[in-house]
Amino acid sequence: AYEIASGDWSSDVCSSDLFPSHDTVLGVFVGGGHYFGRNHVVDGSFDWDLYPSLTLRYRYEWRNDNATLNLGPIVGVKIKLANQKPLDNFLDNRESLQSFYGVVGLGAGFPLGLSVVHSELLALFNQQLVIVASLGIHFFI
Repeated sequence: AYEIASGDWSSDVCSSDLFPSHDTVLGVFVGGGHYFGRNHVVDGSFDWDLYPSLTLRYRYEWRNDNATLNLGPIVGVKIKLANQKPLDNFLDNRESLQSFYGVVGLGAGFPLGLSVVHSELLALFNQQLVIVASLGIHFFI
C-alpha cells in the first residue's frame, strides 16, 4: 500500500540551547511511502515549513489488536531544497536554520475510513534543536 499525506499543521520551536525563543510556523507537506510487511514504513515527503525541503523517514508502527491505534518511533533526515521563507513568515531567526537535520521522534495514528489521521512529535538536530509537532491525514491508494 502506498500513502499520500497532505494537510500538515506544524508548530516549530527553534533553539540553540534550551528553548530561549519560541517561533511558530504553519506548514504543508505531500509525500508517498511504502509498507514493508505489517509494521515497517519508508516514506519521503516534500515539506514547506521551515523552508522547502525533502524529508526521508523510516517509521516502525506498532498496532493494537483491533487496529484502532498505531504508534512508534520515527528516524530520518530533512534536507533543504531552496532558500525560501516559510509560508507564514513568522520565524524570527530563520538564517540560523541548518540545511540538513537528523530526525527522531514518535508518531501515532488512528484509522478514519480508508485513511489514517496521524500526529507526530519530532526533534530535528544539527548543532541546534528544532521541535516539530504535526497533524495530518494519510490517504491510501
